[in-house]
Amino acid sequence: MWRLIPKKLYWLPTRSATPNPIVDARTSIKYCSTQSESSVKEICNILTQKNWKFLMDSSYIPNKLNPKLIRSVIRHNRLVEPKRLLDFFIWSETKEGTSQDLEVLSLLSISLSTSDVFLSLKSVKFLPSLPSCNLLLKELLRTTNMGLFWKVHDGMLKMKISSDVFTYSNVIEAYFRASDVDGAKGAFLEMDENGCSPNGVTYNMMISGLCRAVLVGEAVEMKKSMAEKGLVPDKYTYVTLINGYCGKRKLVVASKLLREIPYEIAYNPLIDGFMKIGNVEEACRIKDEMVKYGIRLGLVNYNTIPNGVCKAGLMSKARDIVDEMIKMGSIPDSRTYTSLIEGYSGNKRNLAPTIVTYRILINGLCRGRNLDQPNDFLKEMVSFRLKTNSVIYNTLISAQAKAGKFEEARGLLDKMKEQGILPNVFCYNSLIMGLCRENKLEAARICWDEMLARGLKPNAFTSGAFVRAYTNVGDMEMADKYFNEMLAYGLVSNDEVYVDLIDGHYKKGNLTEANLVLMRMLAGGILPVVQTYWVLINGLSRNGKVLEALSILSELCEKGLNPDVYICNSLITRFYKQGDVDMAMLLLDEMHIKGVNPNIMTYNVLINGLCKAAKNLFISIEEKGLIPNSVTYATMIDGYCKSRNVADAFQLFHEMPSKGVPADSYVYNALLDGCCKEGKLEEAQELFRDMLLKGFASTMSFNSLIDGLCKRNRLEEANLLLEEMSEKHILPDNVTYTTLIIYYCNAQNMQEAKQLFLKMQVMNLTPTIVTLTSLLNGYNIIGDRSKILYLYEEMLANGIEPDKVTFCVLIDAHCKEGDIKEALRLKDEIRVSTSTKLP
Repeated sequence: MWRLIPKKLYWLPTRSATPNPIVDARTSIKYCSTQSESSVKEICNILTQKNWKFLMDSSYIPNKLNPKLIRSVIRHNRLVEPKRLLDFFIWSETKEGTSQDLEVLSLLSISLSTSDVFLSLKSVKFLPSLPSCNLLLKELLRTTNMGLFWKVHDGMLKMKISSDVFTYSNVIEAYFRASDVDGAKGAFLEMDENGCSPNGVTYNMMISGLCRAVLVGEAVEMKKSMAEKGLVPDKYTYVTLINGYCGKRKLVVASKLLREIPYEIAYNPLIDGFMKIGNVEEACRIKDEMVKYGIRLGLVNYNTIPNGVCKAGLMSKARDIVDEMIKMGSIPDSRTYTSLIEGYSGNKRNLAPTIVTYRILINGLCRGRNLDQPNDFLKEMVSFRLKTNSVIYNTLISAQAKAGKFEEARGLLDKMKEQGILPNVFCYNSLIMGLCRENKLEAARICWDEMLARGLKPNAFTSGAFVRAYTNVGDMEMADKYFNEMLAYGLVSNDEVYVDLIDGHYKKGNLTEANLVLMRMLAGGILPVVQTYWVLINGLSRNGKVLEALSILSELCEKGLNPDVYICNSLITRFYKQGDVDMAMLLLDEMHIKGVNPNIMTYNVLINGLCKAAKNLFISIEEKGLIPNSVTYATMIDGYCKSRNVADAFQLFHEMPSKGVPADSYVYNALLDGCCKEGKLEEAQELFRDMLLKGFASTMSFNSLIDGLCKRNRLEEANLLLEEMSEKHILPDNVTYTTLIIYYCNAQNMQEAKQLFLKMQVMNLTPTIVTLTSLLNGYNIIGDRSKILYLYEEMLANGIEPDKVTFCVLIDAHCKEGDIKEALRLKDEIRVSTSTKLP
């Protein structure tokens, strides 16, 4: 049993004895941020003046200069000519306490790159660093601004800035983009001459470029030369070469290369290539080789093979491949079945399809939820004088019942009778289970009676459907009836039916009946699982039998099973209802010890219980002759709002004036946030207007209301609040812009999201991972892939580490573009990123 005897909680004195240092830190950070913003604006304004140096020297600014401030000025000040920014940077270098910063140099270089100023840097005795130049070249390459790319590269040479492997890689890629293969080769050879060793990326770039130029032989030689440098080709090297060979129809050579390193992505062009030249046998051999290496065939592979096999008229082999496909867990799609349909078409091959053909086609269409076309096949079968069977009808009835089309399913059952086909228990089960799921119990009982009248014996699924349905509607008498009939037929029930029945009896307060079902379950040799224990503990707790519930919990742990969050929530809820706050909190500690993560329901119960305890304490204050002050009221109101009990919070709020306690901004913000989270926007807006009049409105207040409006899709009103912030001289923060950007992206209004993103940068607010991922996802949804890579590089440039969600969006975008190579690279990057974070 879990440790449920109260012990000293060592963290409690720490929590109460010392104030939270984060509060002071945040206040300090906010103050510093405000001061920095003020300095940036002042410097930007001064830079617009002709005598800016004099004004700067005459102010406090030289004493405040630091790389962060300089970076903000260069990023923020986009209206000043680049030469002025350069002069400002050089002037700042002469002031004590400042030094060059890589990001400052990069930003300055990018700002200067659109003018001739970059090329005149040497004349003003300022040389940008090599990393800054590489960053600039990469950016220009990404935006395909090739004219400026070569201009900057020539400027680097004139300023005698030495090149490294990253510089050369950029230059090689630029040559290939211009279809200048000789230029790329020359740059590659120049690397060795200058003592700069190419890395794996450089070689892959050369191999890819040569393959694109249909110089596969040279690409292979390039791969061989990697070994001389001690470099090992990776999967991208092999995939590129295999694609190159397949493009030249040199499939045998590609097959040999494939044996060196089997990767799934490399097989696709090879199988496709063999199918295009009609070599079905070799394509199937490649497929078998994939299976041999343990590579799971995807839908693309499987669709390529049946298509070619069907075109060759090998319909028996095509059927075998589709059957194998289903067994391996790949669900055929419309393309798969289209290939089969075309293959079996009498107009094309003069081949008569068999009943097996139609069974496969109908089964596939039903799995794909295409419920119209199977009826056409039924009619077609009649024209071929093929008699349908119960297996085909069961497939159709099951599909219609799952789709909730019970009249159509019933019609199929009647059609079976007309054709002299006897429905079996599986046909009736499909219909009965579907009707029970929708609580159409009268219609389900008619099917049950009809089935019995036909001499068909129900199975455990038939009876179990009725037990579950009647339990859900609370009719335990009928649930018991069907359960007992199941036992009378000698049917063995599964644990799910027992659990449903026990849970139903507990909900009705029938503890004796629930225990009888449990004993039957154990007598039948069905061992309880965690779900069973949850039903028992939840049922006993709900009926006030907490000690018995704890006993069941003890038994669960003794059997080596860990309770889940739902079991713990049941007990925590019951402890609070009994007023035993200490036991509830102790159980929360035990959850952490056992590795059971609390969910939102856990915390809602805890907060609600603590609020009730706080309410009792609050009432006792006046009983003891004490008067609650503003802190007391603020704490109570905040607690009520956080536990989604806004009604009680307002009751205290309206009580405050009569007690002579004025409400402050903290109280108003708590109420505003509570109203917004509960969707009570009218009350929230009324509070907000009151806050504006009293001067209580802050960035936090605006953020709460903006979030509330956005959640109700009132984006225009939310945007007007952003404008109002400017009018009231209240600065929006990162949260303000990110909230609006998220919801505009969800609404696929990327133009507005982009404008907000630009405003955010003008405000010198660094976007977070959430901001950028929302934008990435938005552009991915509308299919504007060109902006995705730009945002991703912007993220990296700002030192923001992508998370799993970001990578998933990027992978999806690359897959939609057909860039599987890059998608795989990102997938590997996720794995590396995740492994490095593990302890």
